[in-house]
Amino acid sequence: MVSTIDLMDFVHELRQDFFECPTKLGWKEFTKDRGVSMRSFRDVFLHLAYIEEQHVKEFCENRATPWMAEVMEIPKDRHLSIPSVRRRLKEVTAMGDVRFREWNTPEQLG
Repeated sequence: MVSTIDLMDFVHELRQDFFECPTKLGWKEFTKDRGVSMRSFRDVFLHLAYIEEQHVKEFCENRATPWMAEVMEIPKDRHLSIPSVRRRLKEVTAMGDVRFREWNTPEQLG
């Protein structure tokens, strides 16, 4: 049986692998507007981070709240380098790891 921790570890590893690919293109290409809803690779990965943060902090605690503004419009005034985006992803991963370790029993997930 796959545990919550195993599943989240897999998701985080996949996200990290996918993140590293476009970072090799450099900052200009990483932030280039691609003409899609999440404009750039930077916006895609920050969007995923904000989604996970809100799920962990709000939804999984039965505090359904409206989506934070950052989910819909990725702020342009933060995470202005690839290392900064990488740190943000690691920060959210660590926060999720702590929470999911607490919820890793049938009683806690029920």
